[in-house]
Amino acid sequence: GVRSFYFASMLSGSRAIFTHGLRRSLVLPQVRLFCISEEDMKNNPVFQNIQKDVEQHKLLVFMKGVPEQPQCGFSNAVIQALQMNGVANIEARNVLVDPDLREGIKKFSDWPTIPQVYVAGEFIGGCDIVLNMHKTGELRDLLVKEKIVESEQKE
Repeated sequence: GVRSFYFASMLSGSRAIFTHGLRRSLVLPQVRLFCISEEDMKNNPVFQNIQKDVEQHKLLVFMKGVPEQPQCGFSNAVIQALQMNGVANIEARNVLVDPDLREGIKKFSDWPTIPQVYVAGEFIGGCDIVLNMHKTGELRDLLVKEKIVESEQKE
């Protein structure tokens, strides 16, 4: 059967991570739980493409629709939150055009809903988490820290 494996990554400072819908603030090292086996990761091109995509973009959103035309309210809310925090060009993948991607991203992140936001190769969360981070200023801080937006853009 499918067995879980842990992927450990080291980060400087503390970072909020999300596992099984619970937000936790951790100090080094950060451990992420993925519900796909190492074998599935090696043998499944969908997971390989997701991993490569996430690693190649500082900010990546898996959403319904595209940033210029979101096709659900939750995806729209995430795009608006990112734009309100100074992100001009949002790299996104439309899960509606690829059923394998739509199901694969949920397994990859162990997160049941779309949209999903990745920053600097790490899964940040879905709509509720991103909106909460926007309200508290954490989203802005993360985007500045990862040099996705300039710090002086804050109004």
